[in-house]
Amino acid sequence: MITHFQQIRQAALSFLGFITLIAAIISMFYTTASDALVSPHLGFGHWDSKIMDGLVKTVYANPSYMRENCQTPITPIVDPEYAEVTCLDIDHAGQCES
Repeated sequence: MITHFQQIRQAALSFLGFITLIAAIISMFYTTASDALVSPHLGFGHWDSKIMDGLVKTVYANPSYMRENCQTPITPIVDPEYAEVTCLDIDHAGQCES
């Protein structure tokens, strides 16, 4: 209706065209209203300051930790120069999906 607004006048003159235009307008309003009512929207609450402490270990997105704790058959004895990088490459290749 927006891109071919010249044709609306012709379509509105027939009974079927008029009913179709009314149905299109109502469906646009219904879609907007149902999206506003049903879809969840995130809301941020108040910010709280908290001190967090404890033992935290992570593997995801921490290459330093992964290098130090990597378990692979390619050890620094086998490849002293690239053992850590090879271990990270093997780990990252195992995480990808095709």
